[in-house]
Amino acid sequence: IQARLILLGYKTGQIDGIYGKKTEQSIRAYQADYHLLTDGRPSPELLNHLKNTQQARGIEIGDAKLSYARQSFD
Repeated sequence: IQARLILLGYKTGQIDGIYGKKTEQSIRAYQADYHLLTDGRPSPELLNHLKNTQQARGIEIGDAKLSYARQSFD
């Protein structure tokens, strides 16, 4: 979820798999932008929405994109 948020322009901090304050804030911002329940929580539904959003924008999360996302954190 962190990598996918970063690729869509949301700053989560490090991609470390830890649900911290920055990740929560990024999830809330994404949820608000896409008119979803704004609870700031990661979920399977959120992950599916992120995947669909990236697919609609033509963003594929392959090794190169993930590497880019890892370098783009705050």
